Order: sequence, then C-alpha cells, then structure tokens
Amino acid sequence: MASNSNRKANDIKAVFFRGALIFLFVICCMLCNISSVAAGAEKEQELTYDSLGYRDPMMPLVTTSGLIRDFGPASTSSDSHLEGIIYDQNDNSLAIIDGEIVEVGDVVGGMRILEIQEDRVIIQKDGELREIKLEEE
Repeated sequence: MASNSNRKANDIKAVFFRGALIFLFVICCMLCNISSVAAGAEKEQELTYDSLGYRDPMMPLVTTSGLIRDFGPASTSSDSHLEGIIYDQNDNSLAIIDGEIVEVGDVVGGMRILEIQEDRVIIQKDGELREIKLEEE
C-alpha cells in the first residue's frame, strides 16, 4: 500500500509540476505580447489630415453659440481638373474631377455634369457649356 500511495503522490506532483510549467509558459507569452504592443505604441506616427481644399469633417458645422459656420467654397481654383474617366457605352460612365467621383447629372463646384465621353467631360457652368479634356501624363 505504501508503494501505491507513493505512486499517487508522485503522479500528483508530476501533474502539479506540468500545470505550473504551463502556467509559467502562458504568463511569459502574455508578458512578451504586452511588451511588443507597448513597443509598437511608441513607434506610432502622428497622422495629419490633408483637407485638399475641403473643410475638415471633424470641424463642427455649428458654433457653440448656435451660428452656422461659413467655410466658403471647397475649391478656390476656377479651373477644374479632370483626373480620370471610367467610360461605359451604356451611359454608366464615371469621372473624377478635382478628386471627386461624379456621374451625369451631378452638380459639383457649381458645374452640372452633362456628358461623360471617353476622353472628355461636358459640363454646364454659369449657363455656359464647357469641355474638360483628360490630359495624358
């Protein structure tokens, strides 16, 4: 009987020892993970918002006194720049004008988009028909 009780005691010690090793391994892994996250936080870059002439979307539209802010026109340039065209023969074409994706019928910067062709966009601005050509770079 003494040998059975010694064997049980040894088995209990072995199980306890394995459990302690697993516990220490898990703790070490957690500490390594925490230190790597902390190191990554130190390397974070400061991000800045480039408005590209548009208003900052984080700026409130209404002041604390209840007045509506006037941000002025989004673009100060009188000439619009056609940056790209996705042409579709079924009149589902899209154009990128001054960084904004537009389609026929849209109004952007005081211009109504009348037609999108393969290499140009026809607009109406101030009652006049105008053409913006896609420039090759």
